[in-house]
Amino acid sequence: MKEQTDKEILVAFSQGNPLAFEHIYKRFHTNIFLVAHRYIRSEEDAKDIRSKCFCKLWELHEKLEFDSMGALFSWLRASITNSCIDYLRSISIRESKRPEIVKRYWQDNETDLFEASDKEAIIIERLLKEIDQLPPKFKEVFKMRWLHDLKFREIAEELEIDVSTIKKRYSRAVVLLKRNIPDSELVILFIFLFWDIYNN
Repeated sequence: MKEQTDKEILVAFSQGNPLAFEHIYKRFHTNIFLVAHRYIRSEEDAKDIRSKCFCKLWELHEKLEFDSMGALFSWLRASITNSCIDYLRSISIRESKRPEIVKRYWQDNETDLFEASDKEAIIIERLLKEIDQLPPKFKEVFKMRWLHDLKFREIAEELEIDVSTIKKRYSRAVVLLKRNIPDSELVILFIFLFWDIYNN
């Protein structure tokens, strides 16, 4: 009976029924938020990305076809993961400082949503876990530089520490992260993330 009800809801959703969409939102919004929050540590930003994800779902309701709620959830999970990765890219480095090899890497891997996001999500997830395990002083500086895109001078002013110490802590964080993530694919990502250490 439940499977039939789900199918009816999916049909109604594809026809633009707002009550069906509301049902889908209530059913999945918490789980989708948790997926986003794994990547985006800011609760407010994670909720904002989740909202955009559900808006996208509604905008595409006439084009998308799901044979089960599980399939719909898989689409939502892939969509939110892709959005989180895009968000992390946008705040981690400025376009003008990307080396050409990294530009080609992202272009070559930005194919299908489900194919590209899954591979990159694993990389991002591993990186975030390693960042959380850094010594507090190194982690603090690294997050301010990478996640908040602050210049070394700005970090030094906020922490009331000289710039040379900030750069040393950031460099040490990079060394520790590279030591714990040896995969060849992650080498490309580290070039992408840490290119700015040599340009500031």
